[in-house]
Amino acid sequence: MLYEVEARIAAEILARLDHREQAGYMRIQVTPRTLAPSPGDRQPATCYIATSQNADYLGAAPVADMARQIATSHGPSGSGREYLLRLHQWLVTHDIDEPHIIDLVRALKAFEHDY
Repeated sequence: MLYEVEARIAAEILARLDHREQAGYMRIQVTPRTLAPSPGDRQPATCYIATSQNADYLGAAPVADMARQIATSHGPSGSGREYLLRLHQWLVTHDIDEPHIIDLVRALKAFEHDY
């Protein structure tokens, strides 16, 4: 999801995002590719990515391990569980099929059931 931010509030928004993503995420600039190209869609965007230097980085771990970490993680913006479930609901609402997110939600619910 891309959001266009007014220049007058960009520094404040970046400061808030930096605070939220402070636990091992790196801020980078990317040039996104949109699904419905338009004349101005090749503008750079800011993105936060997890790297292997992040203590919580799981890489290509099994989905069950990822779900366990999501279920037990909490940051300045809330719980990992809430973040995943809200993301999943947004995808469902917008009719976007994202198999990895679906697998994570299933594994999260299984972890919570067993926990």
